Amino acid sequence: MANFAIYISAGLGNTVFLLPLIKRLCTIGKVTIITDNPFGSHEIIQSMQPTIVKAQIEISSLSDYTKLIPCFFKKFDVVYLDYFSATRKRIMLSHFIAKRIVTNRIPPTLNERFRQKITFVEPKPGYHEGAQYMRFFDRKFEDSALNESDFSLFETEASRKNLVTIQPGAGNSKTPWKIWPLDKWISLLKQIRHHFPEYELMILGDSTESHLSPYFKQLGSKVTIKIGQTEVKELPNIIKQSRLHIGGDSGITHLAGAVKTPTITIAGGSDPSLFGWHKVNSNKHILIQHELKCHPCYRWYLPNKSRVEHASQCPDFKCIREIQVDEVFSAVNKQLKQYVS
Repeated sequence: MANFAIYISAGLGNTVFLLPLIKRLCTIGKVTIITDNPFGSHEIIQSMQPTIVKAQIEISSLSDYTKLIPCFFKKFDVVYLDYFSATRKRIMLSHFIAKRIVTNRIPPTLNERFRQKITFVEPKPGYHEGAQYMRFFDRKFEDSALNESDFSLFETEASRKNLVTIQPGAGNSKTPWKIWPLDKWISLLKQIRHHFPEYELMILGDSTESHLSPYFKQLGSKVTIKIGQTEVKELPNIIKQSRLHIGGDSGITHLAGAVKTPTITIAGGSDPSLFGWHKVNSNKHILIQHELKCHPCYRWYLPNKSRVEHASQCPDFKCIREIQVDEVFSAVNKQLKQYVS
């Protein structure tokens, strides 16, 4: 049986997009997940164990690297590194624990010695991120071959409540191109409460978004504020009970897709061909995005069209700030009215 490792260093969304590859590799060998990020990826992987992933190595301090010592002597057949994980340090480390390395990024400063084991998979323009990583295993994998079950954390769907989950932040204050204005969120939620009073609204987010909580308290009853109050491992079981999740291009929105909850994504400068759940199931997932001439300003595999070197330097973030409340509520109405008797 083949022995694989997948190195995950980015956030929840990236972990979700690696699920198709993880699940495919698990059908032909043993898969070990190596995580070294603070975003809770290891908790999502733990929710898959033991039925899918058999082993996990979590690195949260320098001393944790000793967990990899046995791998120096019994190497993995292949270590897979996604674009965000493929730093010089991680590739050099993988060189000592793997017979072969597969990645879609090679840092230009990487010494030639550490390139010898690398199989480079050229990113495919226009392909979803899940398909980009499936091409690590099958170079002929087509973007259209992705389906919702490839990403599923759970085999069966949960019974759903009259619940809408919302993440008004994007899990990271360093990504302002993903943030829809707060006053528009408040206005949207007021409309949902008025037109769908039978629904509970649950506001989610991590501790970096706790400053948003007071603004949502004005909404009164049937609004539960859980910002900074849930662990990552709790989120799948919360969101899978929801009839709809509304958020930006964030890890929690991608997690909603992985538990088969319909989503509305309010997106700014990110490339929808990479992250969009509407590509996986357009009947269940809705993308709301204004494409300006400078769009996309954020994608990892090709030069972008932006007016600035990096999306965070945009002077106005017009692409997301000009999305109107009525546009989003129209999508909410479409998603929820099917449940109205």
